[in-house]
Amino acid sequence: MLGPSIMNATNRILIAGGGPVGLTAALALVRQGIPVTVCEANLEPEKDQRAASFQPSTLDMLDAFDITRAILPLGLVAPDFKFWDRPTGELVATFDFSVLADDTHYPFVLQYEQYKYVGTLLGILASEPDFEIRYGAPVCDITQTEAAVEVGVATSEGTERLSGRFLIGADGSKSFVRKGLGIEFEGFTYRERFLKICTPFRFEDHQDVAYRNYFADPDETCNMFKVIGEEGVGLWRVIYPIPAEESDAEAQSADACQRRLERFSPVMSPTTSHLGKFMWSVNEWRRRSTRAGWRWPAIRRTSTIRSVAWDSTAASMTPLA
Repeated sequence: MLGPSIMNATNRILIAGGGPVGLTAALALVRQGIPVTVCEANLEPEKDQRAASFQPSTLDMLDAFDITRAILPLGLVAPDFKFWDRPTGELVATFDFSVLADDTHYPFVLQYEQYKYVGTLLGILASEPDFEIRYGAPVCDITQTEAAVEVGVATSEGTERLSGRFLIGADGSKSFVRKGLGIEFEGFTYRERFLKICTPFRFEDHQDVAYRNYFADPDETCNMFKVIGEEGVGLWRVIYPIPAEESDAEAQSADACQRRLERFSPVMSPTTSHLGKFMWSVNEWRRRSTRAGWRWPAIRRTSTIRSVAWDSTAASMTPLA
């Protein structure tokens, strides 16, 4: 637990979810002198290869809280991204972020893993006396009045009641807060699955790739981004859509991953690769569609204005966008 336990319902804000959205909101609030308690369901911060790209507009927003200057030295700066024709290997186009120099302070994308960003925020928040985070404490009940909101938090010793002035739900795509407030997503769900393969193999020694690459292919499009990785030696993340007829188990098999990488890059042969160094996972992406077109959930609130479901399906792009 970080910080003292301050349960002043007069001005305390409760946040469900200790991921990047919840912790960014927490930092913004405590910097305004508003005490915050974050309730996180996991027993500790998650450490996995999820999102890893900070767009220029996001860096501008985080600059207001002095976060951008803290994370810039920790990631890879991607000044452009390249579109390739995968069957021929030809470069189709290079998109240079410098054309945005008059519109943003940061005309580039920062490649910085989500779990590291969470760690950076926790480090900054540790010195804030009005910040508290509770792990292993999912919100399981919500009661709100005109003056306050009260939540039930599931703990190993039973349900604990916490009170605050407002509640922010940043507890993921299956948000209990959103469901507890009766907020439904409009439209229908378009389900997609992606295979993410992470490897330290140095593709840049064999092809003039950028830190961000998109490969067009009539059969199997993919993208390839680079991050620093855990050991600081660099880690490439190659992401493929999974066909509907292929099961998760089939997609994640070592042989299937090897075949995909070999089709992706001829130099990635069994003699040059090391499967023991690979990491792979299947991620499900659910998009919402309305009559007006694709839609991602934004900030929602009920008429009582005491609880806000801030959907932390925060990325506005698919993994292949």
